[in-house]
Amino acid sequence: MALPRGLGLLLLLALGGPGAAITIPPEFLQPPELTEQPPEQLVVFPSDDVVLKCAATGNPPVQGNLLDAGIPWLVWGERGEPPGCGGPWLVWGGRGSPLDMGIPGWFGGPPRTPVPPQLLWSPDTPQWPKEKVMPVEVEEGDPVVLPCDPPKSAVPPKIYWLNSRIVHIAQDARVSMGQDGFLYFANALVGDSHPDYICHAHYLGPRTIIQKEPLDLRVAPSNSVQSRRPQLVVPRDPQAPHVALRGGTLVLECIAEGLPTPAVRWQRLNGPLPRGRVSLENFNKTLRLRAVEEADDGEYECVAENSQGQARHSHLVTVEGTVPGGGAGGGGGGG
Repeated sequence: MALPRGLGLLLLLALGGPGAAITIPPEFLQPPELTEQPPEQLVVFPSDDVVLKCAATGNPPVQGNLLDAGIPWLVWGERGEPPGCGGPWLVWGGRGSPLDMGIPGWFGGPPRTPVPPQLLWSPDTPQWPKEKVMPVEVEEGDPVVLPCDPPKSAVPPKIYWLNSRIVHIAQDARVSMGQDGFLYFANALVGDSHPDYICHAHYLGPRTIIQKEPLDLRVAPSNSVQSRRPQLVVPRDPQAPHVALRGGTLVLECIAEGLPTPAVRWQRLNGPLPRGRVSLENFNKTLRLRAVEEADDGEYECVAENSQGQARHSHLVTVEGTVPGGGAGGGGGGG
């Protein structure tokens, strides 16, 4: 009589004895598969720290190292040792060291899997590229997205939306900024018309604030404004599962347009939301889960609803690894 595959493996381990060599059947082997990896290219400004993230699964368990391609200044963590794959790596160049001398890469095995992010050194402070900005023209009730897109940096800048008088753009359930720095309007009002929506990017390393060319939003009155059911604008595309690190922080996001302005709520499909570690931010559009635990695996669903209907999106979350040093950080991103 044939034994079930799982039971057969258990008998193999039990009968082999403590000193017996164990051979893992081929059907249980899994080559390394990256679930998170560094971007292909990072621009590094003076005083920037560089954070390269990696996470991978496989059987046998993946062992990985970050190779520095012979760069003498590369420093690993607090103890000077290259951490294995499974958590964020902190790499820095001693404040102002040029980073264009080589290409780091992660290799995990077997087989080995290269992930070579290129670090580009910029001796100057970040500058917004010159661009011709056209007015954003919509009708009353339409959804609006005002882009920001600041110059890329190893350390993402903090984003602020202000007008020409250095007054913050008021935000609420209808108008708010996403994790990507864009400004989202669930529906436009005539009173939103202003010629000076200005995105400011604050780069902490070089202590520099730069601003985008002002955006001129023009909302035309309409006699045919109609209510409509919510539609999600964030996330925009189908997403891979979010990989969160044990001990880290997970950020999930849902932004919807619609008229009337949709309300957003969150639920976990495979159990209750973790008590005491979940906070809802940005008018319930962002869910932040602190001190991630293995039991936090599962599906987290956002529901945007108004009087016309609902829109839903499920975020699949997988918990792996551990944040180096046990601090809060890392984890899956939003969006």
